[in-house]
Amino acid sequence: MTFITEDGKELRGIHGYKGLSENNSSICGKRFQFEQGKVFKENCEPRFKHRGFHFCLYLEDVKKFVPGCAKIVEVLAIGEVEGNGTEYCTNEIYIGKTVQI
Repeated sequence: MTFITEDGKELRGIHGYKGLSENNSSICGKRFQFEQGKVFKENCEPRFKHRGFHFCLYLEDVKKFVPGCAKIVEVLAIGEVEGNGTEYCTNEIYIGKTVQI
C-alpha cells in the first residue's frame, strides 16, 4: 500500500493500527516513546511477541488485544514484518494520525 505522510512523503508498506498510551508510549513490552508523523526503526529482526513494533491490521483487533490503550493510531509497517494473521510486528514503522476509538 502507498501512504502519503502529513509532510507529503510517499511510503510503501502494510497499513495497520497500534494502541498507545495517552502520551504516545507503547502499552505492552518494552516502553517506547512514539511521536505521530515520524518513522521509528529498531535495529533487529522482528520476532512476533518478542521484539519489534507490534500492530494489528484491523481496528477491532487493537481493541481486543490492547484493551488498556488510551488511543489508537494508524501505522504503516515499512520494514520487515512477522505475524500470525491477526497481530504483526515490524522493525520499522510510521506513526500516523489518531483514529476514533
